[in-house]
Amino acid sequence: GIISDEIIHEMFKELNDFLHGRNMAEVEMVKDYPAMSKKAADLIIAQLRKKPASVLCFAAGKTPLGTYARLVRACKRGTADFSQATFIQLDEYLCAGEGDSFAHILGKHLLGKVNFRPENIFLFNRAARNVGAECRRFDSLVKKKGIDFLLLGIGENGHIAFNEPGTGFGSNAHALKISA
Repeated sequence: GIISDEIIHEMFKELNDFLHGRNMAEVEMVKDYPAMSKKAADLIIAQLRKKPASVLCFAAGKTPLGTYARLVRACKRGTADFSQATFIQLDEYLCAGEGDSFAHILGKHLLGKVNFRPENIFLFNRAARNVGAECRRFDSLVKKKGIDFLLLGIGENGHIAFNEPGTGFGSNAHALKISA
């Protein structure tokens, strides 16, 4: 369903409070989708220029596709370089077909089109028999490497990175049943 502007503004306030308490960037609202795509791509490119070996963690789905298209164009023009960066996957479907996996979407729209080194791309193992162990692997990876830039989206029901409404912003990697 659709969420009201009031709920969105309350979510932004809660998220901004969380981020501010950890000395992290704040949420910024922009005019429209093209402006959001450009702003996000510009921020990512600036991060890579500031720290070429940045650890990047991006959402998949439809929302960031415009950002990814801009990043691909920037890489082809030589104004963005991912060769020293590390990519850590943010979220993944466990039961979807291969073409529906976020790894597939990320590969098709970003990872396979820019110059990340394959050894610096960390994706969830969708075939892992022990999902809890796979989540702990990612928690350990994030703890070891950190995250320099995190790109999130907000789903139709208000979920952020598949953290359903009510999930704490400080939660670790976990498996959960999502709403449609």
